[in-house]
Amino acid sequence: MRVLLREHGYQVETGCVLAGRCGEHEVDAVAEKDGTTVFVEVKHHVSHHRVTGLDEGRIARAIIEDLQEGGFRSGRCVVAIDGA
Repeated sequence: MRVLLREHGYQVETGCVLAGRCGEHEVDAVAEKDGTTVFVEVKHHVSHHRVTGLDEGRIARAIIEDLQEGGFRSGRCVVAIDGA
């Protein structure tokens, strides 16, 4: 994942813990490019036929909101997250 993102021009930091309003969130990576910062959560399934459910997207959205509203604006998180 890190190599792929870097090949596309992102600066990548892995193994990050970001502080939000409701708690801390361990994410696989934080990637930045052209002033936009996103967190990356990678899912790996043994079988490539297995589908990742919709809950993963909902969880990512909740983390974004927590980091934006509670983390960055309150000063608990030094990184402004724009998306996932």
